[in-house]
Amino acid sequence: LRGGRCRVGIREVPSIGFPEKGRNSRAIASFFGDPRDGGSRDHHGVDIFAPRHTPVLAPSNGSVSRVGEGDIGGRYVWLYDSKRSMYLYFAHLETREVERGDQVLAGQLIGTVGNSGNARTTAPHLHFGIYSNGPIDPFHFITETDTVPDRIAGDTLLLGKMVWTSPRTIIRNSPATGSISFDTLMMDSLAKVTALTGKQYRVQFSDGSSGYIAEERVEQIRDTKENRTYPGSML
Repeated sequence: LRGGRCRVGIREVPSIGFPEKGRNSRAIASFFGDPRDGGSRDHHGVDIFAPRHTPVLAPSNGSVSRVGEGDIGGRYVWLYDSKRSMYLYFAHLETREVERGDQVLAGQLIGTVGNSGNARTTAPHLHFGIYSNGPIDPFHFITETDTVPDRIAGDTLLLGKMVWTSPRTIIRNSPATGSISFDTLMMDSLAKVTALTGKQYRVQFSDGSSGYIAEERVEQIRDTKENRTYPGSML
């Protein structure tokens, strides 16, 4: 085999349709978890802004489990997606085009965008939520993204090799920015490199524990007879 270079891309595709006709995720202006009522509660959905009377479409096949009108959600529809065992919630509708018990197909009209309920002082939009044993973020169900993984900065030749970690090395639970640090190695420790992503090595210690450390905190063992005083894993 000849050597070479390749570029890896990761595409995240929607698992259900977008709930507004002619719109996409760029129309989302309020996200899951945003504070509401002065921080007393969290937003359990996404708000998708569109002109009044924009068609609201069923993102998947399902049955209408509930319809109604309330002070908060205004005119609303609940749709049960039995394939995925989750409920889809559509609120602040201007009009409702389905009734309880209706069987609908993906792409079918179920209502139109409005600002009913507690949204009457805001621009027309659809509040869209997903529930399955509680509220879950709808964003990744309806959004398509293209992602290029971070460039690998560490030495790939260390994969599967034993290395020393520098004193006062911070161990994290994931390579993501802002990930939680759950321990610090106060002395040199011996570890095995099991993976490499961006500027982080995933290492495993002699007791079976593992975590992520910055690539500059790793030193290759160059002499198999090298002897250091070390306590093993400090985790």
